Amino acid sequence: MAGQPTKYKPEYCAIAEDWLGRKHSTESLGSQLDCHKDTIYEWKKVHPAFSDAIKRGEAKRAAKLEDDLVNGQHQGKTYNAAVGIFLAKNWLGMRDEPKEDSTARNDALEAFADAFKPKGK
Repeated sequence: MAGQPTKYKPEYCAIAEDWLGRKHSTESLGSQLDCHKDTIYEWKKVHPAFSDAIKRGEAKRAAKLEDDLVNGQHQGKTYNAAVGIFLAKNWLGMRDEPKEDSTARNDALEAFADAFKPKGK
């Protein structure tokens, strides 16, 4: 049994890019397209142009958020530091600490283990 026909329309690409570019989340895009967030994610898989539009919108959103964080303002108001940190970590992928270099860590663990190996064996 087939499911319902898709409600996807090619003009949703422009709506998605614009919505995300105005610093809204991908999940909230459904409010503009009258659909559930799961539908948004399904359309991303099935429609390459829609997926590309979302990526462009997310890139625009990231650039605007970075500008806000650097300038310490959002919509002409002083930026709330807690909100800025949350957005930087969750939407921009920033971290408090740099990513761990696993190669250096593995080398250090091997050197530590070697120090406890019996001599001459």
